[in-house]
Amino acid sequence: MSKKFKTPSNWASVVEEYQQRDCTQEEFCRKRGINPGCLSYHLTKHRKSKTGFLPVPFVPAAESREVVIELPAGVRILIRG
Repeated sequence: MSKKFKTPSNWASVVEEYQQRDCTQEEFCRKRGINPGCLSYHLTKHRKSKTGFLPVPFVPAAESREVVIELPAGVRILIRG
């Protein structure tokens, strides 16, 4: 494998390119000269890095001293400050 794939940002772009292609991992690796085990490792790492959390903007209210977080299962978290 060439040295150009050794940084995390380069691997991220390789993973994104693979995901956009319609070929097997073996075919993709053969065409790019990549070790299939390395691609598999970085694909797994990429999938695990997707937490499913979204950023939530926080706008403080003028007089409020508490925050209520409501979760989908009906759980409520109250934070008083």
